[in-house]
Formats: sequence, structure tokens, C-alpha cells
Amino acid sequence: MMLNTSLSKLIVALFAGLVLGVSAGPAQATPLDPDSDIKSGWRICNQTPYGVWLAHSIFEAGTWTTKGWEYVSGKSCFVVQDRLTNRYAYYYADRAHTSYSGELNLCVDMMIDFTYTDKLESCPISSVKFIEVDFDGRQSHTIDLN
Repeated sequence: MMLNTSLSKLIVALFAGLVLGVSAGPAQATPLDPDSDIKSGWRICNQTPYGVWLAHSIFEAGTWTTKGWEYVSGKSCFVVQDRLTNRYAYYYADRAHTSYSGELNLCVDMMIDFTYTDKLESCPISSVKFIEVDFDGRQSHTIDLN
């Protein structure tokens, strides 16, 4: 029987916590008021009633870093960056039967938390299409997932 990717990620994270003694469960987004404004930085707000898994890619310390998975529960937000330092960034979000995807293929591991640097092609595990975000000089930016 095939499990959807969101459920598979949760099962693997919980298993790792029980068997390996690492933190139980995946990283969770800090609940924020999705209707409040932010003064600086980049956040992604899940406006749906369902949780989503989020991966993002930002340029930091001279290299592109792609990280996942953050769990963003329904009607809450996740702060990706406290302040915007580059013009572009990328994200991908996934929940049962819905994905938020774009044009740029980046490496991900669909089963466990991951951090990759400079892996834009030739992925050893898998890749998904990330959405490009153009901050174009803004101090803050909010993405709403509907």
C-alpha cells in the first residue's frame, strides 16, 4: 500500500525519534497570526485548514541552501528569514493531494528532514519544482498558501 508523502514523512520522523533518540517529530512552524503584518523578513502563511510540508531555498553564506521539511499547520505561518538579504528565494509546499510548485528543479529528500547546498542538478534522491520569489528590494514579504 502506498502512503502519501506527507504521511510517510511524519512516520519516518516519529520512527527516528523513537528508535534513534533524536527529537521526536519534524520541525514545526511557530504559530503566528496570518493576518498580522511583519516589518522585515519572509514568511509563508498557510491559509488552509490543513497542514502543509514546506521546503525552501535561500542564498546564505555564499551558497544556495535548500532545507526541508517544516510543518506549517492550518491557519498559521512560518518565518523563513528574519530579514531579506537577496533578491530571489524559492519554496515548495506539499499536502495531501495538493502541491505548490514552480519551474526550478531542486534536490529534496521526500522522506526525512534535509539540508543541501548547491545541488541544482543531478540529485541523488529526488527533486521537485520550486516556485521563485522575487523580493525586488522589499523589506518584508508574505506568501499565502490557499
